[in-house]
Amino acid sequence: ELLPPFDISALKRGSDTAGTVEHRDFADIQLEEDAAAEDRMARFADFLADWERRVAADKRARSEENRAYLEFVQALQRRTDAYRQTYFRAREAYRRRCLLAERERQRLLAEAAAVEVAAAAAAAEAAKAEKKRQLQEAKRGKKRSPSGGKARK
Repeated sequence: ELLPPFDISALKRGSDTAGTVEHRDFADIQLEEDAAAEDRMARFADFLADWERRVAADKRARSEENRAYLEFVQALQRRTDAYRQTYFRAREAYRRRCLLAERERQRLLAEAAAVEVAAAAAAAEAAKAEKKRQLQEAKRGKKRSPSGGKARK
């Protein structure tokens, strides 16, 4: 059995130009490659410019966000300082009241102790005077005899 001849026309590209071959010279090829390179360079320049615009916009946005955050933190610090001052004033007023009350208590205790010391000193002085009086009376009593003051021989 015989095989039919192999038809390669279906495998060729561009069936309408199947029999013709286009010959291009080096200058045409170089021009096409240069045009393609220029197109790639133009697209890259556009991409780079777009990228630089996006980076600049992002930088501005981050700068604005940073400024807003800094303002927020400064406002928070001012509020914290105000609350702290209010707290310190109240604490200092309470501390002064407590110190004044303690000083007054110490003064009263000192006065009471002074009164007690003075009373004890007065009682000791009175006891000393009483003992002296008793001794003087005892001496007077020894000098007098029961017979009227004349001693017997």
